[in-house]
Amino acid sequence: MKGKYNLFISIILLITMIISSTVFALPEVKPLKPVLAEGVVFDGTQSSWAKEEIEKAFEYGLTYPDIMKNFNKEITREEFCTIVVKLYETLTGTEAEAGANPFSDTKNPEILKAYNLKIVYGTSADKFTPDKNITRQEICVMIYRALDVSISELDRSMPKDFDFADKGKIADWAIDAVKFAYKNNIMKGTGNNEISPLVNTTREQGIVLLKRTYEQYMDKDSQGLSKDGGPVSGGLINNLTVSPSGGVKFVFPSGDKVKDFTTEEKKFREVVPEENLAFL
Repeated sequence: MKGKYNLFISIILLITMIISSTVFALPEVKPLKPVLAEGVVFDGTQSSWAKEEIEKAFEYGLTYPDIMKNFNKEITREEFCTIVVKLYETLTGTEAEAGANPFSDTKNPEILKAYNLKIVYGTSADKFTPDKNITRQEICVMIYRALDVSISELDRSMPKDFDFADKGKIADWAIDAVKFAYKNNIMKGTGNNEISPLVNTTREQGIVLLKRTYEQYMDKDSQGLSKDGGPVSGGLINNLTVSPSGGVKFVFPSGDKVKDFTTEEKKFREVVPEENLAFL
């Protein structure tokens, strides 16, 4: 009887050991990390008038994480460089390249991209001053230059009426850009018949300005073509994206080479076989 009891105890202990080893052998269960919903996660600092336009700018790819918070904070030269490069890249479908760095106070590749595109310059021969707040007239200049290198036939005409009381405060190097921005509904007055060229701009204002600029020029021909309608580099073109006058974009697949095409759709189709065209 005692032997049977010992056997029973042994079996119970064995089963307990097996169950215990099985439990402890299970992989550790870690808590799931929270997953943010797609889209903009606001921090509550945005203005009500700007919320929808910020969301749209995000959808267009005109923002980046560091600028999507503290929306009423004044935007810096570095921050606006970053988003104005995105305007160029989004309009042209081309990734900007960073050039040589002449500055001792920044290594930000987005600044170097803007500098290489001649969208922005330094505050001295070797200084960029990335943390300096940007003024309204500086924003106009950077937007104008970005459009100038993005749009093949940019209308550079100036407005006939520009009678702001403070227009004398606009720097000589910025006057054409401010007039251009005003004429094209990119930047308007601030009230009391003033345009406030020396006033700083907030992050949300900078984002909204670029969003409105993009929407106005998103269907314009990009700089895939020169102003006379021919290839920028002439001769053989490889892996080029261009926009014919009808607004439809054609992509030449990498490796294909095309010679002497124009922006006229008919001529385009004569030069490039239908099967070599990809529609976007």
